[in-house]
Amino acid sequence: MKTVTIQKCVHYYGDEPLKALERALEPLGGMERFVRPGQTVLLKPNLLRRSRPEELVTTHPAVVRAAVELVKRAGGKPVIGDSPGAALAHTRNTLLKLYRACGLERVARETGAGLALEPGQHTVPLPRGRTVKRIEIIDCALKADVIISLAKLKTHSFTLLT
Repeated sequence: MKTVTIQKCVHYYGDEPLKALERALEPLGGMERFVRPGQTVLLKPNLLRRSRPEELVTTHPAVVRAAVELVKRAGGKPVIGDSPGAALAHTRNTLLKLYRACGLERVARETGAGLALEPGQHTVPLPRGRTVKRIEIIDCALKADVIISLAKLKTHSFTLLT
């Protein structure tokens, strides 16, 4: 049986997001269960589009900041990165504008986390796939030792919930 944890985070101020993330990870063995010293850890927020944090469209920067802190405590090297829609059209400059608008460029600057600005992706074969035989994966994910998805739980026009 798999363990799923859910923690309420009343607001995005102060240490509330960090405490909520710590509580969520505690039953799983903490961040140290997933991150070893020296590993490069991709923190993948849900960057749908350029939007301010208060619009609540993308993963809030306070949540990403909390994850950066826990990865660093575990000895990992955090890198913030994602491939928003129409990734092939993105350049280094447009990705930086996206991170800046969403508040993540500031998180990277203030915490020392890396910021994935390379828009490249590669096709990766899935030889054992039944219907999907290959997928496109962003370069920063291929370079990471560990990937932590920080997807935002929200409603979605196509799938109702993501």
